[in-house]
Amino acid sequence: MRSELKAVKAIETPIDPLLTKRLRQLLVEVDGHNTGRVSKFPLNDARILKLIGLTRAQRLNHAQHQSILRGVVKVLCEQTPHDLRAELRKGHLTNEIYGFLYQTGFLALRNALASQRISEEKIKKLYFEYSLLARTAIVFTLFGWRWFQTGGAENMLMKRVTNEVIDIDYVVNASYFDGILSNEKRVNHLYGQTKTFLEYRHV
Repeated sequence: MRSELKAVKAIETPIDPLLTKRLRQLLVEVDGHNTGRVSKFPLNDARILKLIGLTRAQRLNHAQHQSILRGVVKVLCEQTPHDLRAELRKGHLTNEIYGFLYQTGFLALRNALASQRISEEKIKKLYFEYSLLARTAIVFTLFGWRWFQTGGAENMLMKRVTNEVIDIDYVVNASYFDGILSNEKRVNHLYGQTKTFLEYRHV
């Protein structure tokens, strides 16, 4: 997310090559110890603490997610035309629903980036390119749409949202790939909705 904001260009993959290289080397060293080729286990307390620090630095900004979600809920609650609410609750992705959710995701992203002092043109560019930032806003929008279908986003509890943020992260990252490995129906459903949404303009 930080690299996208700095370069105003969508990343091509959420995979970090440097982090992947470090993990691959660590696994080689662990394998060496397990097979007897290396006598000393590659991890000690100091290195574990260092790796924990690196992992924390790599994780997505959940505070920003909460900010995006507030923007989504606000739009869904205050901006949805009355006649569109019934259509939203049906759960079908029509041209009208797609257009509304697409705009909702953009407004949510713009609200979340308000403190970053980024021009609307740059935000539009990142959103149109389906950047990681844009995908996060879109998945949150689809997540909010689910609440409309199951009782209304008006009653959404923030504590419950916090518990599901990690699942949303999985879906955001999985949107770059051809599938997601999960036993949870709601995660698979949200992933399916996300892929359909991202590909909708090309159908």
